[in-house]
Amino acid sequence: MEGEFRKQTKVDDILCIWEEFGCLVGKYNIPSLGEGAPHFQPPKFLVDSLVKAIEEGHNQYTSSYGHPEARELLAELYSPSFGKEINPEREILISNGANGCMTAVLGSLIHSKSDEIILIEPFFPQYFSQSQFAGATIKTVPLIPSDDNQWHLDLDALKETLNENTKCIIMNTPHNPTGKVFTKEELQEISDILEEYPHVYVINDDVYYFLTFEGHEHHIFATLGDNWKKTITIFSGGKILCCTGWKVGWAIAPADILRQAVVFNDCTVYCNNVPGQLAVARSLKVAKQEEYKDGLTFIEYEGEDFKRSYDIIFKGLEESSLPIKPIKASGGYFICADVSELRDIVPEKYFKQQEYEDDPDTTIEKNDFGLPVPLDLAVCRWLAMEKKVVTMPGTFFYMKGSKHMTDKYIRLAFCRGEEITKAAMENLK
Repeated sequence: MEGEFRKQTKVDDILCIWEEFGCLVGKYNIPSLGEGAPHFQPPKFLVDSLVKAIEEGHNQYTSSYGHPEARELLAELYSPSFGKEINPEREILISNGANGCMTAVLGSLIHSKSDEIILIEPFFPQYFSQSQFAGATIKTVPLIPSDDNQWHLDLDALKETLNENTKCIIMNTPHNPTGKVFTKEELQEISDILEEYPHVYVINDDVYYFLTFEGHEHHIFATLGDNWKKTITIFSGGKILCCTGWKVGWAIAPADILRQAVVFNDCTVYCNNVPGQLAVARSLKVAKQEEYKDGLTFIEYEGEDFKRSYDIIFKGLEESSLPIKPIKASGGYFICADVSELRDIVPEKYFKQQEYEDDPDTTIEKNDFGLPVPLDLAVCRWLAMEKKVVTMPGTFFYMKGSKHMTDKYIRLAFCRGEEITKAAMENLK
């Protein structure tokens, strides 16, 4: 009966994607470059702000749009970036993290199975689940590594995929899992293509917008031309301020688009973490403008810390005796690496069977992508068990059955701090 119920669920069961490798970390005490959880604890000014909000009495329900003061502060902070005055009353939604915003937006935009969503592959797996939950038909277009060792969107594939049934496209910059930052020119090319499809909405997941390096800058898609009228831009307080468990995210969009997302939000989470909303909103200006440590703001300090870990990973992989080839990232939390040359190095047992632990009583649930096990999944299991480093298989970031799927890549997180990163790379020498 239980198995039958699981088969009938509306959304594919992807819980095991995160559980398998997270459990290996705990069970075997392995340095993890797998999860995108920053190693920083929330800064003291944020914690103090949370305590203050609680003591002020902000502990009960608030508007389904989000707390009014928090929206006022967000509008003040983001209006210059958007080049327009954002209406805090009707153009901002604060929800249960960026995920809550994405779920509300997709739930409001998708009306039937004939509505199509375009995902850029590889993609954050939640996009697929949220699109399924909304009831959409999912199409994908690929990012492809080029001769410059960077990822580029296949614009021809985008043109071929767009049609009269396309309802929206989800974009993410800096990108998870590749670390790609779309240049202004690339965003303009996408915008020009979308001009032929004025009915298509754009959802920009910009949760890593504050983390760019290698001379790259983040650009807001909604600011190009008249894209504001069709774009929903999503941000995450958890990513900016290293408090992902607080679940405070916000969406900025035209009032007519956002209204229905708020209606959806109202019937799902209603409102969330009211003192957290205020604490995050009150702390953003501090994080961006005031000195935190060593003459740097919190966001600058955080960015330099992550960049050091990125450099450790990139150099470590280049110097490793294992043929793992890193592909350049320009921001965010993650970098991908090509593991195709490991096929003849990884022991056969990791390809021929799903169970690879020597513990007959193990309770760790394993991902099942069929036999033989995909290369990247076999590599990640081998790295965890025999090299003592946890990474994530790239297969997890593609739609099952996608013609663009490849098992050549793994994802590594550079948000885990220098100590963990150095320990992991030492194990990969």
